[in-house]
Amino acid sequence: MKRAALVVLTVVAFAACTDRREPTAAKPGALSADISDAFNGDLDLRNPHFFWLPPLVAAPSPTGVFNPRLSPVVQICSQLVTPCTQVHATFTTTTGPGSQTVRVDVANQLYIVNWKTSGTTEPVGSSFRIAVLVHNLILGFADVEMLGSGKMKNAYSGDDVPLVDGSTLAIKFRIEEGALSASCANVNLDCVEQTAFPDKDNIILAHQAGTFIPVGALSQVVTVAIIEHTSKPCIPPPFALPQYFPEPDQKGCYDFFTDPGPTVFNVTPDNPVIVAICVETGLDPGTTGRNAQLFQFDEGQPVRALAPHSAAFMPCEPDDPYREVIGSRGRGLSRVFAVAKARLHRVLSYFAPASLHAAHLGVGGSSGSYSRMTWSILAQMDKNSADPQAAAVGTPVPAPPQVLLRDTSTVHNPLAGVTVTFTVDGGGSIANSVVVTGRDGTASVGTWTLGPTPGANHVIATADGARGSPVTFTATGFSPVLYAVNASDDGLSTIDPATGAEAFVGRLGGTNLNLYTTPVAMAVHARDGVIFVWNNSGDGTSDAATGDLLNVDRCSGLATKINASPTGQDIGALAFAHDTLYGARDIFVGGALSSQLVLVDTSSGLTTPKGSGVGLRLGGMDANAGGTLYGLELTTAATQRLVTIDKSTGVGTVVATLSQDVGVSGSIVFSPSGTLFGTGFGGPQGNIIFQIDLATGTVSSVHTVTGGFAPQGLGFAPVCAAP
Repeated sequence: MKRAALVVLTVVAFAACTDRREPTAAKPGALSADISDAFNGDLDLRNPHFFWLPPLVAAPSPTGVFNPRLSPVVQICSQLVTPCTQVHATFTTTTGPGSQTVRVDVANQLYIVNWKTSGTTEPVGSSFRIAVLVHNLILGFADVEMLGSGKMKNAYSGDDVPLVDGSTLAIKFRIEEGALSASCANVNLDCVEQTAFPDKDNIILAHQAGTFIPVGALSQVVTVAIIEHTSKPCIPPPFALPQYFPEPDQKGCYDFFTDPGPTVFNVTPDNPVIVAICVETGLDPGTTGRNAQLFQFDEGQPVRALAPHSAAFMPCEPDDPYREVIGSRGRGLSRVFAVAKARLHRVLSYFAPASLHAAHLGVGGSSGSYSRMTWSILAQMDKNSADPQAAAVGTPVPAPPQVLLRDTSTVHNPLAGVTVTFTVDGGGSIANSVVVTGRDGTASVGTWTLGPTPGANHVIATADGARGSPVTFTATGFSPVLYAVNASDDGLSTIDPATGAEAFVGRLGGTNLNLYTTPVAMAVHARDGVIFVWNNSGDGTSDAATGDLLNVDRCSGLATKINASPTGQDIGALAFAHDTLYGARDIFVGGALSSQLVLVDTSSGLTTPKGSGVGLRLGGMDANAGGTLYGLELTTAATQRLVTIDKSTGVGTVVATLSQDVGVSGSIVFSPSGTLFGTGFGGPQGNIIFQIDLATGTVSSVHTVTGGFAPQGLGFAPVCAAP
């Protein structure tokens, strides 16, 4: 074992723990009648501080101290098995069938509950197992069989058990101090049970875990138990913390509870209840002190990470960690611990010990006062999607927020099973508000639709206990404006798709009439609203062919060249499919112009071919919200075809033929709501803007372009925000 650090936490109140061990269960596979208490049943299963009392058994002679402070549960099981799989009836200190509850008789030092039987629900010949549990620890059980004439019998001994009024069994039992931890003795578990008092400081220590309850924190005397939990992993999915307990002698998972459990401890941040666990470290350089943290778990509730606090009361000894343990855990363990201790000295020569402290000031669960506690390597949460970004109001953002969870070891393994909560701030909606990370450690909202008001929208991702949590994603919602370029005025314009009215913004080349003279394609990066334009000629001194990728200012229309030198590429259409920019480059196929799909590097303007050709020449191209790439044929014929383009092969597939002649296609663009718009010129209707039905190719809402020329490049972007 490698123990070199101390983890502690502070609590006001925690939920009741759960213990799945079976310290007093029947023998495996045994369905015959049985009984278990301090004087009856299998010697290995007897709890020396739990006693059945008459009328179930003859009166025992206990010598321990009666514990009247517990909240036992009496469970009637329809099968003679432990733990119970078919519960017939359950009695607690507050609820039970027929308004019967478990009561404490302090004067006679016993607990009692009346089980009223019936010939209908408990017919003659039926058998039941009566079990007593405290915090899911089974202290004892007894099997009974229903007889006629107002009697039942102890099914194990065969003795008759009289029923009050011929139908009611008075179930009586005695629990002594030490009953909760008694099960640890025979199975080598690290545990302790102790009484805590309200008028003094209380320190309760197991070998590798402990708690400090200050004076005034309690309103009454309580029983405190700390019991090692052996399940691995200690904390089950969906919150799959990386837990490093591969060897049998390694500890790190404990159940803490009090009985009766206060709803709230009477504490302040300066005078807290503290819980401490000695941490196993040195398994990996990344698992040493500063990366470990204590976590709290309650059944049915999220796992919680605990914030720092000190705990000087806990004697974790890095130089001699087993000094208090060797020889005290039962027969045959000294050699095992001696070997572990020797191994620890070698580990510490490489990894210095460190003390970790964790605090928790919030109430835990709905009952009890403690929880299951364990330590784990801290998680690190980072953004795993584009941020910030922009989108039209009321539409989904192009890159839904996603986070990546990894551990903070040297390997940075992705963490599966971590619960991530996403919340919206500033309007809009998301598809998934609570997501559990997959094997790749990622969690995503699925979709994020912005609110109806222009401005900042936020999504906040939170993973309890993870470094970097919370993280905030920002998207700016804008009222979309349709921008356009064309080679007739060499400039940027806006155009109203509902009327065709166009307004000139400015020349791409400014006052230099020889610069950027053939802008014939446009695409807008949806995430940030940046306008990209492809210009085929105009180097500033002449109308020479260039092939330039430009960024265009929405307010002035002025362009900035991206490529360092002319590419020589003649590209007639641009489109973003998510974050990837595609172009339709003019090529000759069989002596006729056609198009070839290319990837366009937005940082250099360089292109990479995708396949050998689309199969026709494109005048416009754009991708829908799902990333499907569409293209509209550029032809002087009377019919134009709409195609989808495979982004891997560059091959086009005809999906529709336009219902009317739109002339030479200038461009196409999807609106934020998904409507496909197109422009045309030189046809029967002149310069026009129109809508296209994707399924049928039907052209509708045709408007004549006024105030300018038919666009050869289109893109929706935020309106100019002049400083």
